[in-house]
Amino acid sequence: MLIIFPFKAGFLYDKIKQLGDMKYNITTQCCLKTVLYKGDSLNKQVVGNICLKINAKLGGINHILAPKSKPAVLKRPVMVMGADVSHPAPESRGLKPSIAAIVASVEPKAANYEVEIRIQDGGQNEEVIQDMKQVTKNLLVKFHAANKGRKPEKIIMFRDGVSEGQFLTVLARELLAMRQACKELEEGYEPQITYIVVQKRHHTRFFPADNNKYKNGNALAGTVVDQGINHPTEGDFYLLSHEGIQGTSRPCHYQVLWDDSDFTADELEVLSYYLCHLYSRCTRAVSYPTPTYYSHLVADRARKHHNELASYDGGSTSGSSFNELSENQKRDIKKLVEEGVKKAMYFV
Repeated sequence: MLIIFPFKAGFLYDKIKQLGDMKYNITTQCCLKTVLYKGDSLNKQVVGNICLKINAKLGGINHILAPKSKPAVLKRPVMVMGADVSHPAPESRGLKPSIAAIVASVEPKAANYEVEIRIQDGGQNEEVIQDMKQVTKNLLVKFHAANKGRKPEKIIMFRDGVSEGQFLTVLARELLAMRQACKELEEGYEPQITYIVVQKRHHTRFFPADNNKYKNGNALAGTVVDQGINHPTEGDFYLLSHEGIQGTSRPCHYQVLWDDSDFTADELEVLSYYLCHLYSRCTRAVSYPTPTYYSHLVADRARKHHNELASYDGGSTSGSSFNELSENQKRDIKKLVEEGVKKAMYFV
């Protein structure tokens, strides 16, 4: 269902998405009339971008990696995961809950992703995903079903939103939960797990000293820095995967917290770089690996669904109205949001 707005209406958009995704199970695509038309004629670039989104939502694959570019690790059964935790605004802390979103690829092209959502306890806005064991189990079962009974040999997790002070806590709890999930599914099943934290909020920028740069002075896409300014003992690297069109490009900082597969630095850098090319909303490379981007989109959409459902009873989407709901109502909303949307890739 294509909906064209005459003006920007955030509250209407949220309502349409909640009804389309959760109540009627209809794929919806919203756009603005002012953006759709350029003068008197249709803006073909905008129409093209909307078609990319519609195709992805309907289960199509917009683009895949060419065989010669495909990293070797993706040629075996591997599950690429992305995870993010969305926290409420500061004024709603303790009133609205945090929402964890986890996505996982279920096919060799790493283009289609399955989704799991968890509403976390609102008392403490912590970064750890509390139900990681069950989430991993569910995603492994979906992978198993989509691949005719094959199990992933490796699991590669790209984790967003973790600050340096939380590295050990998050790693210890989530990695352990993922291992337990594998063991409980099948005795002796121990896939190799690689756990990488992706950070965008830092103050490191690259300025090329030679002519290897774009016209606006930004470093070229694919620039990697893995020595000199990095941590002396921890495996980390900076990767600039996108072409900065406006302003100074901000590289992504990848911290490898755990690696059972003993990947070389080059292998992880190439994998991260090519995952930035699989984002189905556009035909360029983006600054984040696709699974991390998708988990962020899922968490955002789940927040919209949660706000809409909470406002049924409270009359508004403010934090106080959610706090006035009974425990049963909160439990029902939690169940509805966590059950999620039946359609895959609805969040694109």
